[in-house]
Amino acid sequence: MLTNIIIYFYQNFQNLGIAILVFTILLKILLLPLDYLNFKQQKKMEKLNEKIKEIQKKYKIESEEFSKEIAKFYKEEKVNPFLGIILMVIQVIILAQIYKSINSISKMQDINSLFLGIDLKQPSFYFFFPTLIATFLPLISIKNIPKFYYFILGLVIVILAVQPSGILLYWFLFSIFSFLENLIFKKYIKS
Repeated sequence: MLTNIIIYFYQNFQNLGIAILVFTILLKILLLPLDYLNFKQQKKMEKLNEKIKEIQKKYKIESEEFSKEIAKFYKEEKVNPFLGIILMVIQVIILAQIYKSINSISKMQDINSLFLGIDLKQPSFYFFFPTLIATFLPLISIKNIPKFYYFILGLVIVILAVQPSGILLYWFLFSIFSFLENLIFKKYIKS
């Protein structure tokens, strides 16, 4: 399905890079409600950290009492501590689909895959480092980053290093838009 969407944009713009750009903007718009929800939840969790620390001091973390108390606390505060993980999984699933889409598009013979002088069908050293930097930009604004984020991002970076530049372009754009979105949320949304 994603392949058809990217091909549709390609047919309209006759350039794979522009098709990926338009697709990424559309995807970020569609994910905006989830991103907003995640942002609000992160802000709420920051405010609730003191209470969580109190619960941790009162009960042993491995204990059943702790599990019950923390679950009750999250329910009372209407907080889902797993929302960030769910969004990360969604992004990885989308990335996997885009990987398949761009790989199948790369096999097409008559496609204009040049974007900024780089063939998006081939891996490119020039796109890798900006993508690496853009990937970590959104993390600048997150306090107390869970360690699994680093593992997942490290895994994604290793995988991206050898992929066609079209995938790197998508990831670069997605990361930059996420960073800008987070800045806008911080500036205009009071929690």
